[in-house]
Amino acid sequence: MKNEIENKISNIISPPTINSEIEAAYLMTLIRKRIEHMSQAEKSSYFVLNFYCTWTVHVKIDKSKLAMNILKEINQWVNDLKASNNPDLIKGLSEVIAFPRFRKELLVFLSTLNLPTNLASDDTKWNSFLRLVIDIIHACPLQFPEIKTGIIEQIYNAIKATPIKTGMWVESISIFNRDEISSITNNAPPDLSPYFLRILTSDTTSIIVPLQI
Repeated sequence: MKNEIENKISNIISPPTINSEIEAAYLMTLIRKRIEHMSQAEKSSYFVLNFYCTWTVHVKIDKSKLAMNILKEINQWVNDLKASNNPDLIKGLSEVIAFPRFRKELLVFLSTLNLPTNLASDDTKWNSFLRLVIDIIHACPLQFPEIKTGIIEQIYNAIKATPIKTGMWVESISIFNRDEISSITNNAPPDLSPYFLRILTSDTTSIIVPLQI
């Protein structure tokens, strides 16, 4: 079974490039299946990779510890941006939502299984693939569940303890493309980025930030 999955992965990444969302979604499904066959120790090396694979097959993520920690980091990122008013912080937003680690873990995954690594090692191929993945997960939010228990409740309380301002903290994030953001805000965003992060807060504020990939 493991060899069959690896052969399918090899077949889909061997052509010059992955050209469609269907191909990207199929690859992410295969990767997720292959990770399921690993030991717990092996799986721990692909925490973010597996998270993104899961994100591609759900309309929302509200039970993942990693997703909740991303929301916590986004809350801190907004606080840092507000305190420093440093626009360079926007460049680091992709790191907060773990794009670089997604790429790194994909590279390690392919290399460990002796599969072609160009999809993750070649900048052009990676950027093309990442855009396809974003197109799959766009408008699928990371959000806190209505009922919060255990570690998720702890993370939520930690966010509330460091609010952006009184009564205002991050509740969810979603990625949207430029046209969708224009529709949501009824205005064309001044930034020319193809993707934007929409941050929704506890007081219903919507923060729109260009997402650099």
